[in-house]
Amino acid sequence: MRYKITQMNCEIADDARAKVGASMDISYEHTTSPEFHVGKLTCTIRKKYARMIFLYMRSLNMFDEFTEGNHIVHMLEVQDLRWAIDHLVEMVEMEAEEKFKREDAIKAAKERIKQQQEQNKNVRWQLQQDTNIFKNSIRNGDKKEDETNKYMNGFDSDFNR
Repeated sequence: MRYKITQMNCEIADDARAKVGASMDISYEHTTSPEFHVGKLTCTIRKKYARMIFLYMRSLNMFDEFTEGNHIVHMLEVQDLRWAIDHLVEMVEMEAEEKFKREDAIKAAKERIKQQQEQNKNVRWQLQQDTNIFKNSIRNGDKKEDETNKYMNGFDSDFNR
């Protein structure tokens, strides 16, 4: 019986290690994304804010029991936490601004690609129209050798049927 319990304990520990390893692989994949950084900063802000509220409420509730030195130490730590939270909030705002700038750049690039594709489509359509005109003129016997050779250098074999 003791052996079974030990074996089950080892299996549970190995399973937990495997799951932690799998989650670490996933977290390594996402550490470069801006969303991960914003989430991490938000978690840090919440922890610091909870600590700040705890210290303030402890000082407030134990006002008579604490000495002035204890209150000063707590309030100095609250002030340091306030500054740290302020800096972390600024970092989150900067990350959000950078994300919007990246999104705007991506939208502008997509718009340029769309315009380029539209221009290429127009050029292809015009080229098709010109080749149809040349094909029809050659088939109908209109021999405008100078104009057709000027535009058709290298494509003569396609139109001589």
